[in-house]
Amino acid sequence: MAFKRVVTAGVFSLASWMLPPLVYAAPGDVGGGTSFPTIPVTPDWIKGEMCGIANWMFYFLIILSIIMIVVAAYMYLTSNGDPEKVGKATKSLTYAAVGIAVGILAKAIPVLIGSIIGASGLSVC
Repeated sequence: MAFKRVVTAGVFSLASWMLPPLVYAAPGDVGGGTSFPTIPVTPDWIKGEMCGIANWMFYFLIILSIIMIVVAAYMYLTSNGDPEKVGKATKSLTYAAVGIAVGILAKAIPVLIGSIIGASGLSVC
């Protein structure tokens, strides 16, 4: 019980020590007339960020799906007709197909969102 009190007191003392720098680090007008730079949030910027995320997701899912297809093919080849192993291989192929579908959707969604919010240059990311 004493250990809990010591830890709690330590956490609260650390929080009270860290609170002033966090408050003074708030964005906006900081003493001396300086302010933090802002990111211009425009439809084209939103579409660009979404395209970057979608590209990473697409390549990751496609690579993962290819690995799953190879593993499923190996499972089919080594199943020797065992229904349980064939079922696992079928599930792996199904999950790989779902991964490819999600990857294709990841490439299509930014274009769709860009057309909804009015971004210019609507093309594939």
